[in-house]
Amino acid sequence: MYEKILVAVDDSPERKTVLEHAARFAEATGAAVHVLHIQTIDTGFMGAGIVEEDSGQVHELVASSIKELATRGITTDGEIREAVRPDVAATVLSAAADQRADLIVLGVRRHGGLTGLVLGSVADGVTHGTPPCPVLLVP
Repeated sequence: MYEKILVAVDDSPERKTVLEHAARFAEATGAAVHVLHIQTIDTGFMGAGIVEEDSGQVHELVASSIKELATRGITTDGEIREAVRPDVAATVLSAAADQRADLIVLGVRRHGGLTGLVLGSVADGVTHGTPPCPVLLVP
């Protein structure tokens, strides 16, 4: 049923749970897993881009996620893409299409009030952005 699963990860505590769900689907179906991290760029003063994360930490995040899955015998690879904050969901969808993913797995964090209104939700953007395959949202 699934041949390629795209799992989007970040440095949140929920990352382990998201990886666990992707791993379970991969183990059950024999699917390969593509680990994706979107390095966000905020537009600063005068339109200059400001990378929000340390590149070394981002590479370690993806490498450790790949290692966790590979130790379970799952065929795994990964990548880092950059996107300005409003385009993160579209970048996830683009990666899923490029990878010909059969399933997208990502975490859900609820931002209430003004934070939710300003930042939006990557999960909402992915699910409402015409994904090329089913989406599994992990709380």
